[in-house]
Amino acid sequence: MEDLGTRRRALETAIAVIRETCEPVNPPKIARDYVNYFCARNPGNAEMVKKHEPRRRRFYDAVDAYVSAYAAISSEMGAAAYLPQVAASIEKEVHFFENVRRDIAVASGEAAEPALP
Repeated sequence: MEDLGTRRRALETAIAVIRETCEPVNPPKIARDYVNYFCARNPGNAEMVKKHEPRRRRFYDAVDAYVSAYAAISSEMGAAAYLPQVAASIEKEVHFFENVRRDIAVASGEAAEPALP
């Protein structure tokens, strides 16, 4: 098992990668802005959806790495020297990107619409 320092570095790297990957997304960077950038402004435009597939794959990989790195250290954020408000912010961001990833997959046709409860 990796030590705490290694898991913290993995999380910090994942944060840097997701932020770099998402840097070109137009403000205010709400879910729709991510769908526009990683899929297409009009998801029905199959040509643009296909054209943006490489950037979408990079985004999916970045989100997966972020979620994984966070999961590996989430129960030890305090021990890893994260202030409570920073730990809460990271957790919120991880959940945001999980939801955005799902929205993009649905908009691109790479995943089915989630079933309503």
